[in-house]
Amino acid sequence: MGKVKRIRGRHRFNHMAEVGYAQGPAEQEQGEVSGVVEQPNSIWDKLSDSKPMEREMACRTLAHIDFDEKHIRRVIAFGRVKVLLPLLRDPVLSVREAVATALRKMCLYNPKVSFCDHLVSEGVMAALGGHLRECFQELSKESIAETDVATSGARVTRTQLCSAAEEGLYLVQRLCEQAQSAVDAFNEASLLTVIVCFLQPQHFSLSLVIAAAQCLHIVTEDNTVATQSLCAMPESSALLEGLLVQTIGEGFESPGGLWSLKTSVAGVLFNLLPLLQGPVYTTTTRAIISVMAAVLDVGVEGLLHQLAMQPLPPAEKQQLSEQSHTVDNGSEECGVLSGDVRHGTGDSEVPSVQDEGTESHSNTITLNVLPVFTKKFTDVQAMLSSLQLALELVINISSMEDDDQWDDAEEEECEEDMEVDDKSPPQTSNPPAEVVSSIAEFGLFAKVWKICCSINQHTYKLCESVENGEEIAKIMNTLQGRSLCAFQNLLTILPHDALGGKDYLVGVWHSLLALMQIGSQFLHPNALLDAMGALIKNGSAHGSLGIIAEDLHYLCQLGLTSPDPRMRSGIMHLLGTVGKMVTLDPRPLDLLNMIGATLRDCVLRDPQLWVVAHALDSIFDVFGEDNCPVALYQTLGLPAVLHNAALTFNSRMVSERDSVKSHLQVVKSAHSNLRAFNQYMTGRAARADS
Repeated sequence: MGKVKRIRGRHRFNHMAEVGYAQGPAEQEQGEVSGVVEQPNSIWDKLSDSKPMEREMACRTLAHIDFDEKHIRRVIAFGRVKVLLPLLRDPVLSVREAVATALRKMCLYNPKVSFCDHLVSEGVMAALGGHLRECFQELSKESIAETDVATSGARVTRTQLCSAAEEGLYLVQRLCEQAQSAVDAFNEASLLTVIVCFLQPQHFSLSLVIAAAQCLHIVTEDNTVATQSLCAMPESSALLEGLLVQTIGEGFESPGGLWSLKTSVAGVLFNLLPLLQGPVYTTTTRAIISVMAAVLDVGVEGLLHQLAMQPLPPAEKQQLSEQSHTVDNGSEECGVLSGDVRHGTGDSEVPSVQDEGTESHSNTITLNVLPVFTKKFTDVQAMLSSLQLALELVINISSMEDDDQWDDAEEEECEEDMEVDDKSPPQTSNPPAEVVSSIAEFGLFAKVWKICCSINQHTYKLCESVENGEEIAKIMNTLQGRSLCAFQNLLTILPHDALGGKDYLVGVWHSLLALMQIGSQFLHPNALLDAMGALIKNGSAHGSLGIIAEDLHYLCQLGLTSPDPRMRSGIMHLLGTVGKMVTLDPRPLDLLNMIGATLRDCVLRDPQLWVVAHALDSIFDVFGEDNCPVALYQTLGLPAVLHNAALTFNSRMVSERDSVKSHLQVVKSAHSNLRAFNQYMTGRAARADS
């Protein structure tokens, strides 16, 4: 478990929980969507209607249909993209906004399909460039009244222009997040300048500035062309620095939007770090870390209490539900939990006409409208999003890599032919000394740990009492996974005296044990146990943390009885780490005996071969040490156990092929080392007897 970063088109951890629409019966929904895609006399005809209201209605209806992977393939096969993309150049602003929403939703729920690449090949980025430039030009006209703008023969408000620009930016962000071809098209279309121009809170709505900052963060990630161009812009440095020093009193009514902006700008600056040197590098690094430190001071439980203490009254809930069919996308009174986190506006865009408008369609369309929440919920949502991004930045800045490939949190699935991937893991190195110094100065280790241990059983229980608590619980789960990974990285790079001392680390250890009480549906066993292993290594190396028999007994029992194979395998791996540390300790052998007995029992009894493989690897590590007595190895009966394991290993690999496939590398490694280890221990025993 190491550094974590999002690779375009591949995600280590899930993004902020993206709420799908309410699902009806599967067969009915599948038939409805298939009909929408295939029938010529359907909603697709409305996209070419001469009436702007009909075109907008059709786009907004498409935005509220759940397309699965099969349906997206049909959209491509039936040439529907060629009908949708021209609407990004529609003379009516509301139509352009609606089609951008529909396209983004199609990308949002189908990341494994090459839909984004198909959109790029059809020219979506050039069309988006035209849309964004027109919005910017209209908004930049000083002679235009604040509330009324003339565009393409129609009168629209500045709020509508800002909202339409936001949708365009979020579509650019989604495309570049999932497809490298979109990044290349973005560079060719020279859209960077347009995005930077929107970073002016004194001229544009705050939600538009936040959307521009979030988009800029994504498009500059692993994009040398964009980062070099951004560094070359004389005004970009002043703009970004100005956004970092924004305060609540400067137009931000609540901290959610403020921190969404600041963390996104910090993400942009992090992407620029490889191009910076000397004092500029040091100053920029400190600015990024200071933002992360401030965001991590936010109390997760306090955010939940804000929602739990002020539930939405039933009357207001009913009223908002009724209004959800006519809500303006630019309204700051509603928001939803989605992947594209906005301040003051959500993804609850719906047609601005009544449902009877769908009667002219040849197929029944199910409009799955997202729930509507109050502004307070939107602000809490933005804060949680900021926390997630801050943790991602902590993880990334606390470890430097030599290439673009990143390790998975879980073992990757191997190919069907069950061949082992021999590709070496990426090489990492500690960050520069000034980065480590700033991390220690701002106390990120304690802040990250506070976030991690504050997400516990009580937190998930509290989620049950708030609106949309199930989805918030998923967000908490993501935050905890990231905080555990950040904790491990910081534990690795920080000097021991910056970790809080012996008593603090002992408290951290007991808090880690307490996190094991969280239900398996919310637990990150690999991340948790890797963090425990890193803490044991660090504490043992400095004599500040010694595991006691009671703690070890709890781990051993859980490793044998947990219903979650991920927990069992992780504990077997952790016992190997603890065992190696124990062999260096001159204390009695009771701890080593407990570890050896647990590993032996796992090999004998565990129903999953890949869990057994982890136990075997730990046996190799512990009892292969010269300091580990051969007599204990024999007393535990391990020679016979490992001999029998070698005899049955091949047959178990065949019979458990399906479960082994996802963990083939560790299974192959254990199998190849098993016979060699048996021979080695036989030789050691013979030498000891002589």
